[in-house]
Amino acid sequence: MGGMKTSAGTGRSAAALAALALALSASREVRAVETSADVETDHVDAADDGGPRSAGVLVSAVPAGLGHAGSIGAEVDVALGTNAALSVRGDWLPFGAIRAYAASVGLPFFPQLFAFHGVFVHPRLEWASASARGTSVHVSGAAVLAGYEWTWLPGATIRLAGGAGYAKALGADPELAPALAGLHPELDAALGWIF
Repeated sequence: MGGMKTSAGTGRSAAALAALALALSASREVRAVETSADVETDHVDAADDGGPRSAGVLVSAVPAGLGHAGSIGAEVDVALGTNAALSVRGDWLPFGAIRAYAASVGLPFFPQLFAFHGVFVHPRLEWASASARGTSVHVSGAAVLAGYEWTWLPGATIRLAGGAGYAKALGADPELAPALAGLHPELDAALGWIF
């Protein structure tokens, strides 16, 4: 009989210890370990590794929305949350028989990591005006590009993308409209700095 009381008491004690251990482990708060050299060991937050970033400035020598070589472009991007940004871009084609200006507004989305780093999809609205030999044409359209952007810790960035766009002529010049309107491929190769 005495042995039965001891095993029952031991069983209750073990159950009480297990319940206490479960309660303590469920309410524990995890914290990063700081060393005397002030080095973090958690790396949970993306900002620890240089991101997420808030804005960027990029330059390019590949046209946006016109499908012609010889353009010079500049773009400003502003982060909208963690994975998306607003892009505003302008391009100028000063070389060749056709002189043109282009502008686009887009929303690049970065599904993997955070804005300005990794795989992205970039839908955008575009507008362009071109002139040659005293005539001009205006086109508007939309495009979708997909690519990858590399951003290093100091802020330097390189972006490569490709896709397709469609533009419709607003002023129907018979010589210029076919060169700018319709379905066309788009390429984007830019470099810049992300802040």
